[in-house]
Amino acid sequence: GQRPPNASCPAGATATRQKQFTQMTGLDTAAWFNVSQGTIIAECTPTCATGQASVAGLCVAGSTGSFPTDAYYLQTNNSSNAANAFVKGNNVANNISTLTGVLTGRKTSLGMTYRNGIDVSCFAGPMATQNSTVAMTNTATGIVNLTVGCFAANSLHFNGWISKIIFFKKALTLKKAAPFAIATRTGHTERGIICGGQSN
Repeated sequence: GQRPPNASCPAGATATRQKQFTQMTGLDTAAWFNVSQGTIIAECTPTCATGQASVAGLCVAGSTGSFPTDAYYLQTNNSSNAANAFVKGNNVANNISTLTGVLTGRKTSLGMTYRNGIDVSCFAGPMATQNSTVAMTNTATGIVNLTVGCFAANSLHFNGWISKIIFFKKALTLKKAAPFAIATRTGHTERGIICGGQSN
């Protein structure tokens, strides 16, 4: 961020800002959340490059505990910088692909749709077209907390900016989820210049 006009820097030794996250309890009573089926879409800008510090816990809807045994969560992978979505039921984790639609330093969308105990799909990138689906091997229960920015253990923090998280109480099709993804709306169009020729 930028300093406001005429602001002064604090004197003394350099201070380290603590890692930050936010957590909401009582997710199971929220009118906008449905544990049986739903859709979660996050707008984010990852800021780390491949191989840098962990960038995992973007959005975690889970049961109690530092690393919940039942959860739906979105993350980006610190080694491949790809997108991941996970679902856990009774501590059995299902990794929903490693999609390649995430670009460091660029605003993008990560999303998942779930039908509890049946299957989960996820997508990454501007048009919600890169997707993968896995069957749920165990039903997730007791999902009562929402944590944004990392896991409840205050670890595996997302390295980047989170601009918006959207919840739906139904498992949307990818066609219906796509309009809520970055670049499908006016003002988010990407353009590029391609040069070709000898020595290029």
